[in-house]
This record gives sequence, structure tokens and C-alpha cells, in this order.
Amino acid sequence: MYDKKTLYTFMKRVSRFFRDNPKSVRIEKIREVEVNPVTKKRYCLAGDVDYTPHRGKPRIRIDYRRDIVATLIHELVHYFYDDLSESKTRRMESALINQLSKSQVRHLLKMLASRL
Repeated sequence: MYDKKTLYTFMKRVSRFFRDNPKSVRIEKIREVEVNPVTKKRYCLAGDVDYTPHRGKPRIRIDYRRDIVATLIHELVHYFYDDLSESKTRRMESALINQLSKSQVRHLLKMLASRL
């Protein structure tokens, strides 16, 4: 579905995001629960994106009890492509994660850890 060029472009955008927004990603315990309006099923958030910029900067929260890499990619897909539906966001997240190399995952974690 997504090729290496898409992954490369995405990773460049991620690097720019971390460079330009050094304090925008927070890792914390998220206690909010959302309810699916169709199924009425409750689920805990693994992360979220605050689209109202605080002092001109976006804010992404990630729950440290969940898969940090997958959640980070998911929330960044939401941030970069805010017009995508949740199901398309999940598909893109899955495709990107399946294409990531070990060194790309290591790079993501280093960028994230350096901002803590």
C-alpha cells in the first residue's frame, strides 16, 4: 500500500517535527476513556493530539503503558494527515510500522528520549 518513498517522506517529516517542536511530545499516564458511539464499547486512550496549538506548538501525549512506537506513529499520522479517518489512520500506521527498519525504530526512540 505504501512504498519506501512514503516511509522516507514520513520519517523526514517526523525528524522535522521533533526538531521544530522539541517539547511537543509528552509521555504520561493517560486516564481518559472514550466510548465508541456505534458499538458503545469503552476503551482507554493510548495517545492523543491536541490540535489547538499552545504557544504556537502542537502537543502529542503518549501513554507509557502502551506500545510507544506504534502510538507515536499513529498520533503523528493524525497530526500530519488530520483529514484521514480513524480506520485509514490505523491502516497507514500499520503499513508504516511494518516497513520500519531496526535503525529507523532506534532513531524514533532516540528522538523521543532526547525530548524527555
